[in-house]
Amino acid sequence: MRKLILKTLIILTFFSISQAEEKKYDQKTCEEIYIGIAYFLKAADKHWKETKNEKKATMYADTAANYATIYNTFCK
Repeated sequence: MRKLILKTLIILTFFSISQAEEKKYDQKTCEEIYIGIAYFLKAADKHWKETKNEKKATMYADTAANYATIYNTFCK
């Protein structure tokens, strides 16, 4: 799971850099980022409530925050 998250963040980072001049993503990309934010927030909540795994919950919450930053920068 960590590898998937890391790969996704790397891809989004490079995609963000390459799109920085345009400042906007297309609608489909923005929807996918938004879905990713919801997924990571749900995962953080699950790990916090069910497993009490603070480290994983924090990791998922941080990832959601990173996605939200990308969304606010390139989709709004």
